[in-house]
Amino acid sequence: MAKKNSSGKPNSGAYSEPADTTRFVPLGADHCYLRDPNNGKTYHLKINSELFFEKIESITTNFPKDKLLKEIKDLAKTYPNDSWGKAYAKLNS
Repeated sequence: MAKKNSSGKPNSGAYSEPADTTRFVPLGADHCYLRDPNNGKTYHLKINSELFFEKIESITTNFPKDKLLKEIKDLAKTYPNDSWGKAYAKLNS
């Protein structure tokens, strides 16, 4: 018998999350957690590092880049002295 989710429907086995889930969790001035909507994994990254931009590039192959850019832009407004503004500028160029 297949496992069922909270709505009583069988699980498909694929990872899914709500569309309004936040992808970034800021940690201090220059680090963050980045939640990958494609597989549910969370990465601890230095903002503006090569790996940070590689993960974003990887995520946006199956996820709208504009949603990630909006989150980064909002973080740049919330944390103006942190690295978010530079990351947004680099991604938006």
